[in-house]
Amino acid sequence: MSELEKLVDEIGLEVGRLAQHMNQEKANISELQQKMSSLVRETENKKNEKNELEQEIRRLERDYFREVDHCRQIGDAKDRLLRESQCLERALEDIKKSNEKMREERSSFIAECKGKLKTYDEYISANEKLKAFVEVWLSKDPSNFQLISLPEMIRETARKLSGYYETPLEATLESALQQVHADVRFSGAVDSDNSATATDSPLPAQDAGAVSGVEDNMETEAATSDVLLDSQYVEASRLRMSALDVSMLSSVSKSDAVTGKKTEGEDTMNQGDTGIC
Repeated sequence: MSELEKLVDEIGLEVGRLAQHMNQEKANISELQQKMSSLVRETENKKNEKNELEQEIRRLERDYFREVDHCRQIGDAKDRLLRESQCLERALEDIKKSNEKMREERSSFIAECKGKLKTYDEYISANEKLKAFVEVWLSKDPSNFQLISLPEMIRETARKLSGYYETPLEATLESALQQVHADVRFSGAVDSDNSATATDSPLPAQDAGAVSGVEDNMETEAATSDVLLDSQYVEASRLRMSALDVSMLSSVSKSDAVTGKKTEGEDTMNQGDTGIC
C-alpha cells in the first residue's frame, strides 16, 4: 500500500508539472497570438497606406497628365521632348548633388557631436578626479594632516576646467593651502615667542631645584615633537601620493594592486622612522 501511495504521489507531481507546463505554453501561445494580431494590424495599416498612395498617384496622373493632339508636327514634339528631358536631367543632377551634400553635412555633424561627447566625458572624468582630491584633503584636515603643496596634475586639471567654475578653482585651492601654511607659520611663531620668553625670564631662587626636572620634560617633549613631525611628514607624503593617484581612479583593479604595494612601503618607512627616532 505504501508503494501505491508513492506512485500516486509521483503521478500527482507529474500531473502538476504537466499542468504548470501547459499553463506556461498557453501563456506563450497567448503572447504569440497577441504579437500576430499586432503584426496583422500593422500589415493592414501598411496595405491601407499603400492603397491610399496608389490612389493619390492615379489621381495625380488623371489631373496633371493628358494626351497631346496628334495633329502637332513631329519636329515640334521632338524639340519639346528634348527641352523637357534636359530640364529633367538638370533637376535630377541637382537633386543628386543636394542629396550628397546633405549626407556629408550629416556625417560631419555626427562626427562633431561624437568629438564633443568625448570631450565632455574627459571633462567629467577630470572633474571627478578633482572632487576626489578635495574630498581626500577635507578628510585629512580633522586628522591633523596638512597638504605640502598642490600637485601639478591638479593645477593643470583645474586650469583646463576653469571655464565651468564660478570662481577659478586653482585660486581657491591656493587660498586654502595658504591658510594651512599661515596657520603653520603662526603656530611656529607662537612657539618661538614662548620659548624666547621662557629663556629670557629669570627663575626665582626657590625654583632652582625644579630646573632639572623641567629640562628633562622639555627634552622629552622635544623628542615627542620630532616623532610627531616625522609622522606628519609621512602622512603628508601619503596625502600627496593619494592626490597623484587620483588619476588612476578609473582603473579600480590596478589601483588596488598599487595600494597594496604602497601600504607595504609605508609600513617599512614608518618602521625606519620609528627606529631613527
